[in-house]
Formats: sequence, C-alpha cells, structure tokens
Amino acid sequence: MNLASVDLNLLVAFEALMAERNVTRAGLRVGLGQPAMSAALGRLRLTFKDELLVRVPGAAMRPTEKAVALNRSVSEVLARVREVFDAEAGFDPSVARAVYRIATSDHPATLVLPRFLAVLREKAPGIDVRISVLDKRDAFDLLDRGEMDLLIGSFRNVPKRIRRRALYSDSYLCVVCAHHPLLSADGTLSLEAYVAAPHVLVTLAADDRGIVDEVLATQGLRRRVAVTVSDFHLVPHIVARTDLIGHMPKRIAELLAGTEDLAVLQPPVSLPPWNSELFWGGVSDAEPGAKWLREQLFQIGRDIEGAA
Repeated sequence: MNLASVDLNLLVAFEALMAERNVTRAGLRVGLGQPAMSAALGRLRLTFKDELLVRVPGAAMRPTEKAVALNRSVSEVLARVREVFDAEAGFDPSVARAVYRIATSDHPATLVLPRFLAVLREKAPGIDVRISVLDKRDAFDLLDRGEMDLLIGSFRNVPKRIRRRALYSDSYLCVVCAHHPLLSADGTLSLEAYVAAPHVLVTLAADDRGIVDEVLATQGLRRRVAVTVSDFHLVPHIVARTDLIGHMPKRIAELLAGTEDLAVLQPPVSLPPWNSELFWGGVSDAEPGAKWLREQLFQIGRDIEGAA
C-alpha cells in the first residue's frame, strides 16, 4: 500500500472509537465534532472493508472481530509515533491533558489511590483518571487492547509480555469476631479450629480458592470457603456478625479493624507475603504521560514501604 494515499489520522480516530465505543465521546477525545467523527468511522470502514464498530441499541458500540484484532497493532503504532514526537517535545505534567484508565484491587485502592490523586491534583491537574475494579479474568487482555493503561494488584501468573514492577508488600492477618467460640483463652486460634471453621474469601477471579488453600494443601489440609466477596472492606463487617474467619492484609486490617468488635491475630499457618505490583502493556510502555504516572506510583510504593 502507498502510505501517501492513506490518511493516518484515521488511526487516531480508530483508537478513540475503540476506547470510547461511542462516536460523540470519541470525537471529544480527539477534538472532533460528532459529524467529523462519524465521517472518520465511515472512511475507516471503507479502508478496512469491515463494519469495525456495530451499533447496539441502548449500549456501547460493539467492535467486530477485525476491529479487536486491529486494535493492538494500531495502539502500538501510535505509541511509537508519539514516542518520536514526545522525545523532542518532552512531557510537562502541569499542562498535560489526557485521560488514563486504571484497574485496581481494593487493597492498593485504599493505600495508593488517595496519595496518587493528591499528586495528580498538585502536579498534573489536567490529567483525568478512570478507576475501575480489577477483574483478574480479563485484566491482561484489556492491557493488550489498550483499553486499560495500568493495573494495580497481585497476580500469581503473569504472561511474559506484560510489564511489571513491585510497589509494596504486606503480610496477612486473621480477623474473627472478638467473641468467636473457637478462640482459645489466650486469644489465639489453633490450626485444628482454624481448619474446622467456615471462611470468607476475598477473590477477584470469581473462584473459591486462594493462597490459604494452597498453603493448607501442602499440609494435607482443607478448609471450607463458605462465602466469597470481592472487597476486603466487607470482611470486618461480615466476620463481626458471624462465625466466619477472614484474612486481610495487615495494613488494611489496621485501618479497618476498629470499625467492628474484632479479634485480629496471626494465622496459625505461615502465609507468603502479599505483593502489590504495577502492571502495564506494550501499548503504553513508551508513552511519556503513562511513564510519568508510573513513576509517581513507584514513589508512592516506596513511601508506603518506608512507613512500615
């Protein structure tokens, strides 16, 4: 194909359409009116000989298989183009205008996001962020497609294509009702009682197996997961009113334990540390704004570690 005959601005329009799934919002994202963005979509359809985005009544536009396949390549191409120009222009957070999407679990959301947003308001007031709940089932696919810029959380299995860096670590504590019938006189919980009791598990993968189950399995033991939830903030309220046993990262337990009548204790099994990490894909790896955001998050992680 002769590139001189192709309007490469259509790739910018395509990226915006895939991110927003709405013609009007995509136009606002790149500074085009709704008619101009509609025209760009029409030209994209002619260029790629595919509908690309299909209108769905009452919902966001749905990308076709071809659009999904194109999205990663287009995002990577545009990231490299931006890198070429931004290398000369530099990145000034004080005047930057951009929107970034971050998916996070509630642990780093509680510890990291308030500090991060304070930094943005001070140093980069024109940068907007869209925070969503981390869903481990498709998180890396979202990075690949450029639909998410950053993930903050903990994963045991990370594809090699995904970039990662540690933010901070934490340890696990057990939380139970202060008057739990299985607590011993000295306020501890035996391994036998621990395994016999029903548990509440926090999971972002819609499963019922966590690190506790893996550790118990090495000892030939198994617990009963009676309840699963997706938010650590629910655990104190649940265990305070039931006979369930819960686990929480120490930093979160220290923040929330005072909200209920709870006993907070060391679990009777040795659990590995909780490692919160930052994850990103190739699409945003070299983009100056995304790099600057990551540096702010890395510094916050260092601050949290230093305060331990």
